[in-house]
Amino acid sequence: MTNCCIGPSNPPSRGGGGGVLQSTTVTLSSAQILAASVSPPTIIVQPGVGQSIQVMLTIYNYIFGTVPYTSGDGFISQLQYGASGTIADTGDGNILEFSANGVAQATSDVNSGLSSSFENQPIVWVANQPYLGGDGTLTITVFYLVVPVT
Repeated sequence: MTNCCIGPSNPPSRGGGGGVLQSTTVTLSSAQILAASVSPPTIIVQPGVGQSIQVMLTIYNYIFGTVPYTSGDGFISQLQYGASGTIADTGDGNILEFSANGVAQATSDVNSGLSSSFENQPIVWVANQPYLGGDGTLTITVFYLVVPVT
């Protein structure tokens, strides 16, 4: 996991929030991807009491292995707030079904007014059902703010 901070201490944001724009990059192995429906990997750890994570932008970089990932009908994979089921970005991990390397990006659905239900919640990458097979890695880079809950 790589973390960094960029910009001024109070950069402009879509919908407010304040804080320093931060980023983290996590590369998921094939085993983590295949297990995401039962053991979602943590992308951003809990920010602390009274704080929430405001996802601004997510970049997905899929490195194809030898076999594309497959999934059932209605499959969705995305970032969400802990076990809440609340989506943290508009991303859809179906990039993993590509038969070549691919890059996609997603913006946030939750831009301001983060309620106490998001307080101290990690951001995880979760699939609503298991992948049925495949290999390759997925690197997820998330740009985010840590903001006080309202």
